[in-house]
Amino acid sequence: MKFGRVFGFVFFIMFFCAAFTSSIGATEGLVAHLRDEWRVDRRLATFMVVGAAALIGILAALSADAFSILGLVSTYSLVIGGLLMTVFVGWVWPIERFLEEAHIGSPLLRRLWVIDVRYVIPSAIVLVLLQQLGVL
Repeated sequence: MKFGRVFGFVFFIMFFCAAFTSSIGATEGLVAHLRDEWRVDRRLATFMVVGAAALIGILAALSADAFSILGLVSTYSLVIGGLLMTVFVGWVWPIERFLEEAHIGSPLLRRLWVIDVRYVIPSAIVLVLLQQLGVL
């Protein structure tokens, strides 16, 4: 291909920009939580979040079994993280506060949402986890 190197260069520059801007968006939630709940300065909160992510990344990269660890993380952590978030929203966080944050006003939608978040979604996630573990 005549312009293969140019297209490859442009592609990877665009890929880097997409990854960089996504990482900014990914850290924003944690930084906002540190600012709102723990009253940490924005710069310090950003340093804490990015520093923790860099430390975890460096440790994973220096590990002899980095690829096997990353395989386990990508296989199970998303499912377990989703289950933990669902359990937190359904059972730990006050459900009225969640419904206010989500701006769900209809009484029917409120009841359906509570049933989904407390019972249906965790059950579905557990089924996915059991399937990944080879039990099902």
